[in-house]
Amino acid sequence: GIDLNQVQQQLQGGRQGAVPANPADMPQPDIIQQPATNNGPGGQFGNGNGQLGNGQAAVPSRLEKILSDRAGTPLVQYGYSVFGVGRAVSVPQTGAMQDDYVLGPGDEIVVSLRGQENADTRAYVNRDGQVVLPRLSPIPASGRSLGSFRQDLLNAVQRAYVATSAYVSVGRIRQISVLVSGELNNPGQRNITGLSSVADAILLSGGIKKSGSLRDVRLIRGGRQYNIDLYSVLTERSGGRDMRLADGDRIIVPLLGKAVAVTGLVRQPAIFELPAGQSQLSVSNLLSLAGGQEVRGSYRLSVLRIQQDGRNNLITVTVSDTVRDSEILFVQLDADQAVGSATLTGDTALAGKYPIITGTRLSDMLRAPGALGTSPYTLLGLISRRDPVTMLRSLISISPIAVVSGREDMVLQSDDIVRIFSIAEAGVLTPTVDEFTDRRSQNDLFLRDPNSKFATGTTATAALTQGVGQGQGQGEGSGAEDRQTIAGLAERRIGADGAAVSGFEETPAIQGRTSRIFTANAPQAPSQEPATQKLTFAEIAGQLGVSPLILVNYLSDHLATLTGAVRGPGSYLVGYTVLLKDLVTAAGGTNNWTNEGEVELTSTIVDPATGRSQTARQHLSLRGEQLANYIVKPRDQLRFNPIFTDVNVGRITLQGEVHTPGTFELTRGERLSSVLARAGGLTNVAYPYGTIFLRKSVAAYEREGYMREVRQIQDQMMLAMSRAGAENQGTDTTFVQNMLKELSSQTPLGRMSVIADPSELASRPAMDPLLENGDVVYIPPRPATVTVLGQVLSPGSFPYDPAVDVKGYLEKAGGYSSLADESLTFVVLPDGTSRRLDRSWLSFRTEALPPGSVVVVPRDLSPINLRQVVIDVSQLFSQFAISIASLAVLSKQ
Repeated sequence: GIDLNQVQQQLQGGRQGAVPANPADMPQPDIIQQPATNNGPGGQFGNGNGQLGNGQAAVPSRLEKILSDRAGTPLVQYGYSVFGVGRAVSVPQTGAMQDDYVLGPGDEIVVSLRGQENADTRAYVNRDGQVVLPRLSPIPASGRSLGSFRQDLLNAVQRAYVATSAYVSVGRIRQISVLVSGELNNPGQRNITGLSSVADAILLSGGIKKSGSLRDVRLIRGGRQYNIDLYSVLTERSGGRDMRLADGDRIIVPLLGKAVAVTGLVRQPAIFELPAGQSQLSVSNLLSLAGGQEVRGSYRLSVLRIQQDGRNNLITVTVSDTVRDSEILFVQLDADQAVGSATLTGDTALAGKYPIITGTRLSDMLRAPGALGTSPYTLLGLISRRDPVTMLRSLISISPIAVVSGREDMVLQSDDIVRIFSIAEAGVLTPTVDEFTDRRSQNDLFLRDPNSKFATGTTATAALTQGVGQGQGQGEGSGAEDRQTIAGLAERRIGADGAAVSGFEETPAIQGRTSRIFTANAPQAPSQEPATQKLTFAEIAGQLGVSPLILVNYLSDHLATLTGAVRGPGSYLVGYTVLLKDLVTAAGGTNNWTNEGEVELTSTIVDPATGRSQTARQHLSLRGEQLANYIVKPRDQLRFNPIFTDVNVGRITLQGEVHTPGTFELTRGERLSSVLARAGGLTNVAYPYGTIFLRKSVAAYEREGYMREVRQIQDQMMLAMSRAGAENQGTDTTFVQNMLKELSSQTPLGRMSVIADPSELASRPAMDPLLENGDVVYIPPRPATVTVLGQVLSPGSFPYDPAVDVKGYLEKAGGYSSLADESLTFVVLPDGTSRRLDRSWLSFRTEALPPGSVVVVPRDLSPINLRQVVIDVSQLFSQFAISIASLAVLSKQ
């Protein structure tokens, strides 16, 4: 504490310079009183800043833990954030003192006389309780209010002085001693000022423990007891008061009284202590303590009432009812009356506890506006129901769309958990279950029942992983892989974006299934809607009170598959009363070209009693009663066949010497002559004999043939090298290997030799080729050159002369070089075909060499000792040369 002498020294120590003419007007610094500290062993304070050193106010009390567990949400005791910790108290030394201030020994009185007498006098209330001033009789002051004392002083001045006015104020405040005891963090004797209140003394004593009362603080003064309710300081209620202290007062903080709690949509959910002597509080008063309902609307009020046998029962109440000791008031959006409780969970604003009575139905909960959320998945929901004997939970599938439309309903039971899924959640749940089903069919480990290995109702993936990995008779590597697989599925995180966020690396197949689910008709969430909390598969299982393995196995029995001409093909989770029309709607509907008169349905009926199953296939119609009345069964497979048409079979590119070149859509069975006619026919300079016709499928076959020949030559070369001596290897083999590497890296064109002359196609319909998607046709202009390539002295292109034969063009190119192999000379004709030159060609002089032809002279490979390898390479090279020559001709046009 701080005594009066210390306060006077602080005030005087801060003064510098001359004393003002009126000392009463001198500014006085505020007195800051620090809370008492206990730095000894086991002390609760000692951080030197007036706060609790170990955060006592933040530690949950036993009452908070019990009521929080009952409410299912954290609750704290009201008021202890203010009065539960020690704080410094500031005593102002400036400003006018109120007339109700009670004077006592040690208070300084400042009297200013103005008029015929001008003087400033300071005097203290002495131990006799009197104030002695010059020329005045002693005036009683102790125990009197400042206003009463001032009036007596003014009357005395009027009697003693002529034409003089007096002004009275309090200078320095006295110090008093009070005893603080009971449920405080640091009880004891406190030295405080006369302006201090009961609340000041409590704060200077470290605050009230959570085991202490805020509503029945007792002040003992002169043999009388005053009860103080500190809630009057925290709220605007006028039921209590915070009295100023006097010297010798005693403050006692008794144990915490009876308490109630309120949670839900109120401004201040908390645990509130009941007024002293009361065991219950009206609902309206409790709502008032909690600041009222959070937003305007219709609410349901329910109390978790404690029965005589100790069981808790949730009942519906009104504002005129009462809440008794240790009971909890729930304030939630409107729901029906109930004596038990069921929980609605999922991506919905109405999630929470619902009171139910005997006969309350699922439709009563789900038909409320907004109960299904903004983007619900209405084909499947789940109810987790606790068995009253075993206390274990089991799952029941529901179809929210059927419940809302009146086709499905059931009576809710106490402690039911109703889980509604959103489209985003289903978009990840479905491929997760689909992936699990695929892996289970491939691995015997998933067919076993591991539920006995770990407890249900947990969300810890470690328990699931440990249960599957133990006692399964698997090898170390296999068990590790399986544990990782199940852990990944359980920890796949589900969010509003419909993507797997963490815990599982998705394969491309899973990514495809995830991305296509509900993308056709999924509504966009409003921008003002809060983002959905991301949940893992294991956390959803935890909401339902079952293990992730039980949940994924249960959902795997509720898959239906749509394939074919629907906008959202894939697997869908369905309940037992989903109509085909609802499933088709969820899939985005059928394509415009769907054969609605014949939908292939494959259903499997399982008889667990006999251990037999029967698979049947039938055809449904999407029109009429079958669409409206057929109920989809789990494991159903529906294929929507597209209507057979002759359009949209592909495109062909036509370039070159046609009147309207470009890309043309094909119909089934269309031929080249038809496209040439659609393009307006050939121009007058077109050269149909040199048509370049490229096809992707032919290019693929050529590529396969090239690689096959390369592999065969490599094998023969290795065999020849093993038979030949080391002296015959080296340069020869390097040359062959480089050539094979070059050949294997070439991209084949896929050229076909076709007839493109419309008149000839009309006379020979069998030669008119059927077109395929991706075909490329180039009609070049009539060329005027013949090209000579390969081992000649001067390769190049030469003007076409019908009178010149092959020999003549070779002579124009300078003849054979020293490395030429004359016996292997061949000609590539403009249509892409090739012919090997023999003796008969040397005298061939007329149409044998049309314009645009290419004469190719290969290199003589006789220096290589691997003769057989050379022959095979020559054959491959001859084929490759055809493509090279074709490219050369095409590039020149």
